[in-house]
Amino acid sequence: MLSSLVQPLLGSQDPNHYLRDCDSFNPASGAGFWYTRAMLRFLTGTDHFRLRLREHAFAEDFYSAHKGTEEQIFDGRDVISGLLASLHESLSGGLFSHPRVILIRHVELLDEKIAQAILELLNRTLSDEVLIIASAEPSGRTKKGNALQVWLMENAATETVDILAGRALSQSILEILHGIDPEVKIEPRAVELLAVRTGGVTGHIYHDLLKLVLATVGKTITEANVQSLVEEPVGESVSFTLLDALVRGQRERAVSLLRQEAINEDAVFKLLGLFAWQVRQALMVRDEYERGITSPDTIATTIGAKPFSVRKLLPLISQLSLDRLKRALAYLADLDREIKTGQVRPSVALDLFVWKF
Repeated sequence: MLSSLVQPLLGSQDPNHYLRDCDSFNPASGAGFWYTRAMLRFLTGTDHFRLRLREHAFAEDFYSAHKGTEEQIFDGRDVISGLLASLHESLSGGLFSHPRVILIRHVELLDEKIAQAILELLNRTLSDEVLIIASAEPSGRTKKGNALQVWLMENAATETVDILAGRALSQSILEILHGIDPEVKIEPRAVELLAVRTGGVTGHIYHDLLKLVLATVGKTITEANVQSLVEEPVGESVSFTLLDALVRGQRERAVSLLRQEAINEDAVFKLLGLFAWQVRQALMVRDEYERGITSPDTIATTIGAKPFSVRKLLPLISQLSLDRLKRALAYLADLDREIKTGQVRPSVALDLFVWKF
């Protein structure tokens, strides 16, 4: 089951419907293989955040129905040598193979030769123990699409996940806020301002709302609250929000944030790196604070940080001892090593960190 936080971001469509979406069986052209339309999915659209969440939801549901499922990712942004051979092996399986989820991302960036070769693989070697989720985020010159995109639109269960606008966007903002904290309200004008500020991009909406919920502490979010948001790098926003939640003792919210961000193994490593960076910065600020230096500008100059980053950290420093920060940094290093060596699953490791911080 999806959490109450993730479901609003996905929209009203039931992510489990693919198990029932078997209205027809499509013969794989010219090869004698058969596959259900729903085991070949194609996600396309301009809202990267919601698109990845939809991908994650389909994959998670397949994992729950097929124990021991393996996952493989092929990405059009980084076409590696041997991609076609690896994909063929993944699709073909074998007597002792496990169920597999194969993610083919950024189809729009594949050149015509590779796109055609993948098309031919999908068109003749589909197993009933494989869920294939292909996705494209077309823009600019990639809008026209290659042969693989055209084929997927015709043969896969296709869903478009575009950036929302108008009333649908306003409703989405309310649903996302409800998923974060059902008790918090937001003024209509604040909703309008947030829609304009974020351009309707779901990832930005989610992070802004999370910051606003933490800042207003249960009060109604006003237009002034939205106007007070400071522009900052997305990664810094995520890592600071997580640190803030942990310092406040809001572990469940921290876990929700981690699960929202950690939609695949690559995202887990990125998140660990971002948070390690935030903890190191907090460690340096705390060190200067204990020397009697309290000016954000002075501390920022000394440690080479941005003044507004130091200003945000200072209110938390009194609750973060040097020992606690050092232990957190050491534990993050341990987690990174244990995940890479397969000693612990990424999702479990992140939950453990929250409860040990």
